[in-house]
Amino acid sequence: MFQTLWDTLLYEPLLNALAFLVSVVPGGDVGIAVVILTILVKIILFPLSRRSIESQAKMSLLAPELKKIKGGGASKEEQAKQSFELYKKHKTNPFSGCLLLLIQIPIVFALYYVFYKGLNFSPENLYSFVSPPTELNMHFL
Repeated sequence: MFQTLWDTLLYEPLLNALAFLVSVVPGGDVGIAVVILTILVKIILFPLSRRSIESQAKMSLLAPELKKIKGGGASKEEQAKQSFELYKKHKTNPFSGCLLLLIQIPIVFALYYVFYKGLNFSPENLYSFVSPPTELNMHFL
């Protein structure tokens, strides 16, 4: 079941996007198609990356105050309470950067898997509206 979900949501769309790009790029240059696909994936993931970077920036601004709390000599429970109050005061979630990264990782792995499994542009692997590329040039530029 997991494999079917993985293939349907991540692997097949990326493989079909690459097949489409290879058929559109002049000369069927796979290298240029890979660069374009990578740029498209980064553009799609940019909102998540931006939120993660903003969260990390907020956390770095709070670092001196967190260091003061830890150096205050209070008990672990009191330090945790003060830290969470600080996060609430500044409307920051310390785990938001990690959660967004967990969304991005499967997409990056699926993109890797497209290349690892081989560029199999046979019609049974492609959507009905994506035609297999007629020309493949495996030499970059």
